[in-house]
Amino acid sequence: MEGILYKWTNYMTGWQPRWFILEDGVISYYDSEDDVAKGSKGSIKMSVCDIKGWSDFGGVYEPSQPEFDP
Repeated sequence: MEGILYKWTNYMTGWQPRWFILEDGVISYYDSEDDVAKGSKGSIKMSVCDIKGWSDFGGVYEPSQPEFDP
């Protein structure tokens, strides 16, 4: 399975789209689909994750919301 997910990067740029690939229980991410050949920027085995939805933190994120503006 692969596609775009939003990843929190930092307070200056906020949520950014990243290309994710889930394969054999490992999720890896890249800046874009075109960057897959360069290697992943990070990956983690899903069996060691504690996965929570945004609603577990009291809200729903919508990518159209304005980003943090210091």
